[in-house]
Amino acid sequence: MKIGMLTKRELQIMQILWNSATALSVREITSLSDNLSQNTVQAVLRKLLSEHVIEVDGIGQSGTVHTRNFIASLSQEDYFKKIMSPSALKNLVSHFIDSTTETSEIDELASLVREKQKDLRKNSK
Repeated sequence: MKIGMLTKRELQIMQILWNSATALSVREITSLSDNLSQNTVQAVLRKLLSEHVIEVDGIGQSGTVHTRNFIASLSQEDYFKKIMSPSALKNLVSHFIDSTTETSEIDELASLVREKQKDLRKNSK
């Protein structure tokens, strides 16, 4: 899967799909955003489908018609890994550390770093 930067609308719809615990229809996606029409959602979904960023996850019922339900096939984490360079990721994490006011968030990051260091040391032997 070759993915570049998502457009504003694509990213808006992907955020909705990433934040949903279930597959969503066009009507449900439209209802979760104030500024998206069904035509816009349908057009964006067609493009995302062609790029294999989303997939159809079954057929649902919307009123009296059948409708396709969509899920993201690319995770939010994988998307940002693909579009950001290592130095940009480092800057993002650095900014997050500088701006956070929650010690629990720093503790969680520190734990992740310690685990990665253990894995790297273990695999380098």
